[in-house]
Amino acid sequence: MSNQTSKQLEGVMDANYVNVEALPWFDFFGTEAKLCKVNAITGQFIAILKGKPGSALPIHVHHGLVIVHTIQGQWKYLEHDWIAKAGDVVYEPAASLHTLIVPEDQEEDAILMNIVDGAIEFRDENGQIIYMLNWREAVQLYLNHCEEHNLEVLDLGQGFTN
Repeated sequence: MSNQTSKQLEGVMDANYVNVEALPWFDFFGTEAKLCKVNAITGQFIAILKGKPGSALPIHVHHGLVIVHTIQGQWKYLEHDWIAKAGDVVYEPAASLHTLIVPEDQEEDAILMNIVDGAIEFRDENGQIIYMLNWREAVQLYLNHCEEHNLEVLDLGQGFTN
């Protein structure tokens, strides 16, 4: 299987390789994120989140399914007793509400791969919506960061053109 050409059916997208090291980190609510891939057709996007010990995201609600794979470190939801560690997977169904925190007492950053279907609605302490993140907004954050730092905009995937 060395240099074989894909025999992909016409009209069907082929597998994609993502060089995560080539993607920039950008600020996101006191953490950092890398946008890896977007699908404008389904609304799904894949992002890697990095949080330093003691960092947190605001309380949020998922409009669709989110799957989180812990690559490094530990994290938890304020509303739950469990702590996700490297290698763990967390399944978050639509309409789940929680507050992500990285415990202060750990020595390394938490790094999480997130597969997000639909939007994420961030709320303030009064339950009011303060920010809505979907694939379009994620792309805009990426584009803004690239423009601000004079970085090449990379192909992020299906249905997205820059």
